[in-house]
Amino acid sequence: MSQLGQFILAFEGLEPAVCWETRIGGKGSRDPELLGVSNNRSTLVNDKAINKVHWSFLVISIFMLIWNDLGCINFFVQMNPERVASFRESEQAVISNRPL
Repeated sequence: MSQLGQFILAFEGLEPAVCWETRIGGKGSRDPELLGVSNNRSTLVNDKAINKVHWSFLVISIFMLIWNDLGCINFFVQMNPERVASFRESEQAVISNRPL
């Protein structure tokens, strides 16, 4: 383990074996007996830190879901011949000349 990793572990007050095994997700990483840890508290702290999602991920994922929904709506609108007939000629030319 690097010196920076050891410093972070010492700063957070975590045991190196617990933190290392939990972050790798190795075999038995959630079982304190296999890790040789008598205190379940440090394992639970690591699990909470790993499973927490950053707020920016939620914002970006919501934006991308809306973007995807708009693309699906656009596809189905352009597949309807009656709806395309109500568009301007320039828009109809773009839709008809685009490959599927």
